[in-house]
Amino acid sequence: ATETINAANEVVAKYPNPHVEIARLTRLLADDVSIISFSMNGAELRLRGRAANAASVMEQMTDEPRYAQVTAPQATVRLGDSGQEQFYLNIRVGEGESE
Repeated sequence: ATETINAANEVVAKYPNPHVEIARLTRLLADDVSIISFSMNGAELRLRGRAANAASVMEQMTDEPRYAQVTAPQATVRLGDSGQEQFYLNIRVGEGESE
């Protein structure tokens, strides 16, 4: 039984529930920020989205204690005269208790 529990705990640690991170992003991001693409591989998140101020979105993600590392793998792109910027973020979820 202990081996089964340990194996289950390893799977949960390796493949955390993406619904937890989607819910966290929903709470963190303002209504004028949209996520166009979300992928999660283990503790690594990849986001592509749009916002009026993409730098503030990155700063907000960096300030989130649960996120151990936030990087922008591509430059922010202004989307014509829309007043929106497209951003790309890679986020590593830190260890510790999930919400």
